[in-house]
Amino acid sequence: MKTQTFYPRRAKLIALHSVSVAFVVAGIWALQKGERMMWFPVVFFGCCAVVFLLMLMPGAAYLRIEEQGLTFVSLFRPTTIAWDSVRGFYSGRMMRRSVVYIDYVSGSAGAPRLRALSKALCGHEGALPDTYSHSPEELASILNEAK
Repeated sequence: MKTQTFYPRRAKLIALHSVSVAFVVAGIWALQKGERMMWFPVVFFGCCAVVFLLMLMPGAAYLRIEEQGLTFVSLFRPTTIAWDSVRGFYSGRMMRRSVVYIDYVSGSAGAPRLRALSKALCGHEGALPDTYSHSPEELASILNEAK
């Protein structure tokens, strides 16, 4: 099997960064007009702007599919999942967002309480943080085929 690497959509990250910066600018403008409650939005959207800018850096976010399993990286933190610990990948929706869900083989290593909570909340034990420039259906199919 040939190693495949997928990346998040840069245009989406740039748009989210731009919107965050716009909210920071609007918040600062409102602060200058005397709106004291605007500190929270300025700080929150300022943090968002930094995160989206970091996500644009090389190596900050990707999905790599290899013979042994998959590795996804979010904010430079890698998570590796072996194929033999995965039961399957499924496309779905989580709070208006299209995602790829992961269900694990019973007894596989990891955080069983968190997986149980996730299963109770959304019907699956985990999810990928992005769809890496694919539709959820397409990515779930690629992953199930690679498995």
